[in-house]
Amino acid sequence: MRTAVEVFGSMGNPVDVVGGPSGRLARPVRKPRAGGDSRRPGGTRRPAAGVDYHRVRGAGPGYGQHPLHRVEQARIGLVTLAISALLTAVVVAGLAFIAQSRTPGPPSATETVQVQSGESLSQVAERVAPGIPVRDTVSRIAELNGLGGADVVAGRTLVVPAR
Repeated sequence: MRTAVEVFGSMGNPVDVVGGPSGRLARPVRKPRAGGDSRRPGGTRRPAAGVDYHRVRGAGPGYGQHPLHRVEQARIGLVTLAISALLTAVVVAGLAFIAQSRTPGPPSATETVQVQSGESLSQVAERVAPGIPVRDTVSRIAELNGLGGADVVAGRTLVVPAR
């Protein structure tokens, strides 16, 4: 048995029951009004905004900001720009100081030696630093001269750590 709410929607128009026994109701379909736009509730278009020709836009007192107010805003903008530039400079200087303090100290003293015929890099390391482990001295010589391996040619000049 159908109730009055099922037969007539909230608008008073008869509606069809969709889905049969489930009882779901369909929305009533509105018919367009005669002579009007059916998309708008009133059915008519809104009037265009009127143009007032008696007042010229931008003229007269009370329109826009006072010139001194604009000058004050410009000053605030310049002060803000100056403060941000100063802050940026301080941050860059701080980062440069941190980077400078993390670099190793001045390089240790070095001297140059010439590789003699039949001499290997480890023999050069023993000759220039007799009290220091050979492995450490060889790695330091390779670092100072940009060597990829332990091969050296007789007559080559090497930079070695000083004694």
